[in-house]
Order: sequence, then C-alpha cells, then structure tokens
Amino acid sequence: MRSPVGGPFGAYVSNALATELALSDAVSPDAKVEITGALLKNDIDAAVGQRTGTVSVRFVVRRGERVVYDSVKTASDHWNSSFMGNIAIPAATAAYPHIIQKLLASLYADPLFIASVH
Repeated sequence: MRSPVGGPFGAYVSNALATELALSDAVSPDAKVEITGALLKNDIDAAVGQRTGTVSVRFVVRRGERVVYDSVKTASDHWNSSFMGNIAIPAATAAYPHIIQKLLASLYADPLFIASVH
C-alpha cells in the first residue's frame, strides 16, 4: 500500500488533521498553538480471514515553547476480505481512511486536547 497523499503515511495523518481543522474553521494564521505528531504504529494486516489495521500517533500541542498536550492515540478496525491480493489490497486501502477517522475522533473527544487548543 502507498499513502494516498504521496510520501510517508505520517503525511496522510497530518493532511487529514489539517483538512478537518480547516473545514471546521479552526485554523487561524494568528494562532499561538502548534500541533505536531509522530506516527508510532501503522499496521495493516491483510492475512487470510479477518483483516485488521491499527494506527498509533503521538500528538503534541505547543503554545510557544511550552508543551500543553502530549498523548498517544490509537485506532483499530477490522474488515472481511478475500485471500486474493487483487481484492484484499483494495479492501485494505478502502479501510485505511476509516481508521484515520477513528484516530482523529479519539483526539477530538479528549477533553485535555480540547482545552489545549482553546
């Protein structure tokens, strides 16, 4: 599999976060907050039978030089698929955005994250 946005999968997570924040009108050029992250786990298992995927990211929010939020979020999902590569790989590719959505939803649901960006 390859990242849908090109480059590493960390760029995919970054792009998804930036897009969602922009769509929610939560981005300001005057903001004093910076959100960074590190992709810790990016595992898609397309073995025969039940397919699974897990993504973990360490999110850090800074206000100036001060870290105001530092947490690891993990999301997983599973799906059924064929043992044939021409079916299994597209199924895994289609499942990946859902895992990222779950990951970001867990970030947005964290009251400490919400407090750190307000």
